[in-house]
Amino acid sequence: MTIWKQRIIAIASILVAAGLVVWSSPEARPGYEFPRMVAWTMLVLSAVLALMAFKPGKVVIPADIESVPMRIIWPMLVILAGMAYLAPRLGFLSTSFLVFVATALVFSPDRLGVRRIALVVAIAACFTVSLYLLFVLLLGVQLPRALLF
Repeated sequence: MTIWKQRIIAIASILVAAGLVVWSSPEARPGYEFPRMVAWTMLVLSAVLALMAFKPGKVVIPADIESVPMRIIWPMLVILAGMAYLAPRLGFLSTSFLVFVATALVFSPDRLGVRRIALVVAIAACFTVSLYLLFVLLLGVQLPRALLF
């Protein structure tokens, strides 16, 4: 990647993050604290990326780094598209559980057996409970709900 591409990406990321900061800051209404924190974090990280990209004589990403192969990208895109489709219908937590199970099963290097699937489902359940505890109980964020939860 050339240095100019990296600089353009850095500027674009600052603009997107600034737009998210503006979008998430309507008159300090309750319930917008978490999106506002995420937007400000993105803005700070984008500014750091821009500082690194505009540092003279230093390339942020060397040219010899290989890109991620498409055989890894396509399954993840399908899983994320499924999440976008199912989230309004099943709810965030149920969909997160299914996405974690699908991701673990698709990208698992081991053979699939009953024991492996049971382990993935158990870990996905723990992951989903952790999401609930973190976002709903600790941060007070209302997660999208639907048919299930």
